[in-house]
Amino acid sequence: MAHEEVERSSLVMAHRARIINYIEANLGDPDLRPMRIAEACHMTTRNLHHLFSDEGETVARYILRRRLEECSRALADASQRGRTVTEIAFNCGFNCPTHFGRAFRARYGLTPRDYRRRKCPPRSMGNYQIRRRVVRESGVPSSLECLRDL
Repeated sequence: MAHEEVERSSLVMAHRARIINYIEANLGDPDLRPMRIAEACHMTTRNLHHLFSDEGETVARYILRRRLEECSRALADASQRGRTVTEIAFNCGFNCPTHFGRAFRARYGLTPRDYRRRKCPPRSMGNYQIRRRVVRESGVPSSLECLRDL
């Protein structure tokens, strides 16, 4: 009996690894849903959900968590400063900025923009700091300006 349990456990682990690999490879696809994952992994949607039930996290929650983690990583990465928050969210598989903002705030306690400011402060050039200046009268953002740090 113990041998059968080990085989079943190994089979479950192999299926779960295949599912996780598929999800990770397709995380940026906004159409990534349990039904599509099940089809790609040659199983029923019910079996897919059953394989995740042992982990205490649904398939949809796993996808949402991983997308949020990837977004938080990108927002904290200085090399990603040129990309907008919305662009990062869309690249990670979100297709609604409002949903992304709410989910991000629920998970991290900050808006994506505030999270970025805390994790990746404005670029610095020696004694100068680069930041955007908005022309208040016209409401049109101007080019970047350098301000001397004091």
